[in-house]
Amino acid sequence: MENLRNPNRRSLLKFLAALLAAALAFLLLIGVMLVAEGMGQHVPKGYIYFAMAFSLFVELLNMRYRKSRRPVELHHRF
Repeated sequence: MENLRNPNRRSLLKFLAALLAAALAFLLLIGVMLVAEGMGQHVPKGYIYFAMAFSLFVELLNMRYRKSRRPVELHHRF
């Protein structure tokens, strides 16, 4: 728990949160593909690899875009 209180660790987790969500989605996609193949349905691997590569590419673009943007300034409460 002490590591989570470190501000540098929290900012890294916040920065990589979307990438971690994409990795979880990849694992889910592979699991569904394996279940489908186990039931006799053939799934072309090219579709799976293209979907994974495309989503990774889009996520890397989003990370780059978010890094270069200035944070939003909120108004003070009354």
